[in-house]
Amino acid sequence: MTKYITAAVLFVILLTFSAAGLAVSVINPGFELSGDGLEGWNSEAAIREKYIAGVIDESYDSSGMCATLKNLEANHSYLVQRITGGKSGDCYLITVMAKVPDAISAPGAGITAQKAGAEANSFSGVSSRRLTRGGDWEELSLYVVLTGGATQFDLYLELGSVTEYSEGEVYFDCVKIERLEELPEGAEAAVINGGGGLSADAYIIIGVILCVLLAAFIAFRRGAVRKRAVVKEAEPEENDSDEI
Repeated sequence: MTKYITAAVLFVILLTFSAAGLAVSVINPGFELSGDGLEGWNSEAAIREKYIAGVIDESYDSSGMCATLKNLEANHSYLVQRITGGKSGDCYLITVMAKVPDAISAPGAGITAQKAGAEANSFSGVSSRRLTRGGDWEELSLYVVLTGGATQFDLYLELGSVTEYSEGEVYFDCVKIERLEELPEGAEAAVINGGGGLSADAYIIIGVILCVLLAAFIAFRRGAVRKRAVVKEAEPEENDSDEI
């Protein structure tokens, strides 16, 4: 029985380390255009016919492209990507290079993080600082904390906001995400709450318990079958001949 339990525990440990090795990352952080479009990113706007989303040949690091959002009138437009593979309790720092070529109306351009699939009317107001004045490339940053069982979130690069629209154009490039040991003291973060579900650690513990129980059941069944076989072998053979 011991060997079955050991094998089950080792199997769960292997799965745990495999999952831990999957680092959270951004798909297509440099906005390379492919045959499938802008892989990893989706664009949308409150007034769809009054915005333009695409890429232009002007990148922060002088290699490749950068993304652009242009609101033809006061609007809320954005590029969004779902970030997966996180762990409840984790803290992340997201940075992106942004450039406003000409002054735009407030609230301007920035980055936000929202619960995966959240409706606009439930968006958190936490955001990076906002760019409105025209100038060179600047770095925007945002802290994100996962809690309540959350393992994913939606990352928004936006021009304007849900509550206030902006008109103008912004460029985005070089999106990065970094896991931190803890939220820096005094820093504000976008808190992504999973709604009170179980954390990844809880699922691992449950998995270990279930594997141990399964191994114990298999060992018990094998022992019971072996015992019946021994008893059967010990029974004397019946004499089929009739006595005279």
